[in-house]
Amino acid sequence: MNRNYYSLWVNGYILSQDLLKDIGEDFYSYPVDTVELPHIDYESLGKKILDNLISKNKLDKGASIDIRKRKFDNDLHGVIDFNKSTNKVTITTNDRINFCKTRFTVVKELCQLYCEFVTSDKPFEKGAIIENEITTLVAKQASLLDSSTDVEIISSDSEYTEFLAYFMARNLIIPRSNREYFTYLMDFIKASPEQLTPFDVANFIKQPEFEIIALHGVAANLKEIRI
Repeated sequence: MNRNYYSLWVNGYILSQDLLKDIGEDFYSYPVDTVELPHIDYESLGKKILDNLISKNKLDKGASIDIRKRKFDNDLHGVIDFNKSTNKVTITTNDRINFCKTRFTVVKELCQLYCEFVTSDKPFEKGAIIENEITTLVAKQASLLDSSTDVEIISSDSEYTEFLAYFMARNLIIPRSNREYFTYLMDFIKASPEQLTPFDVANFIKQPEFEIIALHGVAANLKEIRI
């Protein structure tokens, strides 16, 4: 089990492509002012992931998913809860985070669900409720984006699916079919930061700014990997 940053990023990418091959891409929608960068309908994505896991006999028929909000007493973005007795998945996001972070968090938790059942022999073994580590990883990755060294970022096996899901979600946010245009925007930011910023792109595709910065940094450093 590789615990390194870029290795996890690549593994998350592979999982995201495997999922897309199974479920298609009609959960993406395009804003009216462009045909380049899609938004994700996470409710549609959630249903497709459930159906996919049921078809793989990972979940029993009749499995359901509920997405809700509530106020948290900490900085967690969200949690996922799988109740085996009722066959129900509940994703709860912090109602204090904005729309962009909420959407990313929900997608990440849906990927968490997928990773738990596809990559683990004992899904949700560490507990029914899994708290996401987005805040932790954002803090870690900030010091890594200027380096191409593949350094270890997780300290225990229990964090593996958590961070794998994070990277999987990141790759679903910008699908491969749109990566060339996204790279063009990132190159434009680098060349003309006074005209276009990561915040501008983040606001355009409704995703957290830290994700745009991270995506650009990872892509710049994966010089030997063509994806």
